[in-house]
Amino acid sequence: LAKEKLLSLSGQLHRDFAPQLNARVSKAIERITNSRYSRAVIDQTLGVRLEDKKSGKLVDVSSLSSGSADLIYLVMRLELLDLLCGENRVPVIFDDSFTQLDDERTARLLSYLLEDKQRQILLFSCHSREREMLSLAQIPCHVISLNEQ
Repeated sequence: LAKEKLLSLSGQLHRDFAPQLNARVSKAIERITNSRYSRAVIDQTLGVRLEDKKSGKLVDVSSLSSGSADLIYLVMRLELLDLLCGENRVPVIFDDSFTQLDDERTARLLSYLLEDKQRQILLFSCHSREREMLSLAQIPCHVISLNEQ
């Protein structure tokens, strides 16, 4: 009975949030993938399929490179967080979250993250790549380095 109730609630939540989440993720994905994918379809288990703009076919995220899949799931989680929290912004913490992304994807993701001026972002990394990208884009950030004197 409990399992049936949970599945029912899960289905209800999906019906309530799916259209908004699909629209928000689609918009973000189109921007971050440089318009390669135009639409995201998120199922009840939070599986994601993307519409390839050239072929018009839906592609399962699992068939993409690990960097692309990480990017897609990260964007989905951020958009879901924004939907659930509304105006109550919560800090977002990244701990070497961009290691699977190439420089171009990382730059687009950083640009996307920084669009929301109300979002506090804490980025931990053992690499300097992200700091260099922010510096080149003249995006102000506060840097604390543990290994510099």
